[in-house]
Amino acid sequence: MSTNTVTNSTLSAARKRDEMLEPYEWKRSRTVLRREGASNRPDLVDYAPLVKRLGGQVVKISPTSTQYVNPMDINLNYSDDDNPLALKVDFLLSFCDIVVGSKDGLQPVEKTVIDRCVRNVYRPYLADPDPARMPILQDLYDELLAQPETEAQRIAAALENGDSLELVLGATELTVTQGGRITTLDMGAAPFVRDGHTYIPVRAAAEALGLDVYWDDTYEAAHLTDYAALTAELDSRFTAANGIWAAIRDTIPREAGKGYESTASMRLSATLYGEEEHDTASLTMEVKQLTRDGSYRMEQEQQVDLGGLGDTLFAGLSPEELAQLENHSVTLYDRESGTLYQKGVQLYSLEGEPLPDDVWVSTQVGELPAVNTLSLPGTLGELLVEAYGHSWYYYRSSPWETVMDSALPVRLLLDDGNFTRSASGGRTTYRWAVDLPALLERARMLGVMEDAPAVEGLPALDMHGEAVLRGGALEKLDGSGQMELDVLGIPADAGFTLDAAPGRLELEMEFTGAYIGKVELSLNGRVTETAAQPVTTPPAGETVERLEVLSGQVEPGPPISARPAMSSACWMPDWGVGMTRSF
Repeated sequence: MSTNTVTNSTLSAARKRDEMLEPYEWKRSRTVLRREGASNRPDLVDYAPLVKRLGGQVVKISPTSTQYVNPMDINLNYSDDDNPLALKVDFLLSFCDIVVGSKDGLQPVEKTVIDRCVRNVYRPYLADPDPARMPILQDLYDELLAQPETEAQRIAAALENGDSLELVLGATELTVTQGGRITTLDMGAAPFVRDGHTYIPVRAAAEALGLDVYWDDTYEAAHLTDYAALTAELDSRFTAANGIWAAIRDTIPREAGKGYESTASMRLSATLYGEEEHDTASLTMEVKQLTRDGSYRMEQEQQVDLGGLGDTLFAGLSPEELAQLENHSVTLYDRESGTLYQKGVQLYSLEGEPLPDDVWVSTQVGELPAVNTLSLPGTLGELLVEAYGHSWYYYRSSPWETVMDSALPVRLLLDDGNFTRSASGGRTTYRWAVDLPALLERARMLGVMEDAPAVEGLPALDMHGEAVLRGGALEKLDGSGQMELDVLGIPADAGFTLDAAPGRLELEMEFTGAYIGKVELSLNGRVTETAAQPVTTPPAGETVERLEVLSGQVEPGPPISARPAMSSACWMPDWGVGMTRSF
């Protein structure tokens, strides 16, 4: 173990008058020049050019330096009067006192342990003072671990990472040393000894170490979980999928000062097979959006075509209910005022009557995240921990085991064992392929099943894809899959195709049941840069309703015409956003 930090006690010299230049004999093999100021602090940087011109050596010490100072280094000829080993013991006692960080300093038994260990570590070197045998901090650490005293283990732990917890029997105070910072907490209960065992308040100690604590009332068990380590453990199994996902996220434009125009469409259709002809119903949705610097204008169009199914499956719908399936809405967000305007979203007045499609409703929402960004977990590990890591009940399993077990289906399809990686010409290509034999073998390897069944008679499965990245950015992504199923004795097929590139996404999915019908889903999206500016407030002269009137908080008044809005915010939990009254 070595360290790349140095304390003032490492560099010591005779105190001279202000601005005196003096040679400092630190070791026989080198001379360091330093300038002494009124604060008596060594300043080596000013003399680096001079040292180089004189053929000397400049050692750079910093947290990122590749050069290190060995605190265990000893000069046996340092002094004719003092014992070099005794001086080194004193220095290392001071060093350990700083690292351990106890507010009361090292206790006598701790000083005795350190003194013993230091002398043991230096014994081989003193017998044969070869520089290659010079001890390092790792040697002192190992010697401390070999001691029987608990104090030695505590000092070794502090040397390992510089962090420590200090608890005192009978006291409720917990002292936490982390990154050189000391914090004192009240645990609400004191450690005690019973039948030779020491008991400590587990929640206070665990949370001070950064662990999450979950208490299972049913089984009276406390689960301590390091969610950061759990996330890292999961992500180590999804490096390929995470790399592709990060590239996809980075293709979403979000550069400040630029405008973006995006279009998205979705078509969901269902077809019912008949003896002579087939009937199809469809739902189509189109969204157009213009955004710049967080403000945006979005138009949404939704249309329904029930086709021949309007007289069969949907015959019970009233004209009003059918009308609600279709709408055209406009949403404006003005970032400067934090106001959201909407019309055509089928809002209702206090009397229960729907608002006319040409009436706007204003809503105070403050600053919203940019609409062209994704607020999704950055990795699969984060997603799985978020989904399963805080369950209300773990069925006698720990949170760690619950998350790892829940991740098995995802690992079957997306862990690194399903990908191959190749690199050429600055591009990295990931290929993904899963068929039924491979999936069954993966299930056996992951322990999902003990013995993989015979493939014969099982549904056919074939999925594959390819992602090409250049410099971590997505260049293209495509994939497809097909699966043959048996649903209640009826043969069925399910399949998908995916094609994506920067600013573009196309996804087609289809589920077909023999003799019955099929369901199809189509998604398309485009994002392009534009110089156009979005209009973020309603046109002058159009009516804007006040939300307080709609919600019954104030008496109805005459509607007002649109103009720059000044808003007073209120909170409506049922709406899920802050709503506003426009004056």
